[in-house]
Amino acid sequence: MSRRKTLKQMIAVRRGAPDTIDPIPLWLVYWILNWPRLVRIGGVTLLTLGFTTAVFPLVDSIYIQYFFDEATIIVPSVASAGIGALFYGIGWWLVIGIRGDEVPARLAVLWYVGIGLLTSVLALVLVILGYFIGIAPT
Repeated sequence: MSRRKTLKQMIAVRRGAPDTIDPIPLWLVYWILNWPRLVRIGGVTLLTLGFTTAVFPLVDSIYIQYFFDEATIIVPSVASAGIGALFYGIGWWLVIGIRGDEVPARLAVLWYVGIGLLTSVLALVLVILGYFIGIAPT
């Protein structure tokens, strides 16, 4: 088993490359990728739950406006679950990787985490607003 490189070593190696990305995003990518594997799995899971929760109302409203039929009432739930599974798969590929392999540092990791955090906050805001304006289930 190889010893993990320190953050400074990884940044120093990338600085000589011609396609170097900005050091701050690179630092954030390495910081995220250096978390323990179980923490990264939990983080991707939570981001996926937030993303799926935020996407569900959009899928539901599109379905109700354009495709509603009594026989296919389960379709929005299946579509949202499929979108969530796709988002989880992308997160697994970008952030977690296969056990024993070193996950390459990509700027897409920051995009993934940013989109996941943004949609998680949006889902939380929607839940809070729904509760306070009285559309929460009783």
